[in-house]
Amino acid sequence: FFSLSLSLSLSLSQAQDKYQYRHTSCNRDALHLARDEFKEALITQKNDWIHKKLSGLNVKQCSLFWAQYRRLFMAGEENFIGCLENNDGALLHTNREKEEVLFQTFFAGQHLTQASFDDARTLR
Repeated sequence: FFSLSLSLSLSLSQAQDKYQYRHTSCNRDALHLARDEFKEALITQKNDWIHKKLSGLNVKQCSLFWAQYRRLFMAGEENFIGCLENNDGALLHTNREKEEVLFQTFFAGQHLTQASFDDARTLR
């Protein structure tokens, strides 16, 4: 497995280098072929690893394995916004309060007050 993945990784790296050096259709096709081979080998090895891990496990152990697998390998959303502070200095905890402050700040234009900019008439 290791020698196969190493050789595929090296061929993919060489194909990327060739295509970055010279953008020709032949180099592009070679890059796509190397990517596809690498992806197929990766998926095959991943499936083999999963089958080895799951062989001989009971239902409880399988469900625990899949929960850990999803937590580690599945893409999650990283849309977390910490506590915000309002004008009074109080912390805003709920998503609704945070949404209102962000909307008022960036879309309603409250950050564009005349006091925050230099008066253009005084620069002339």
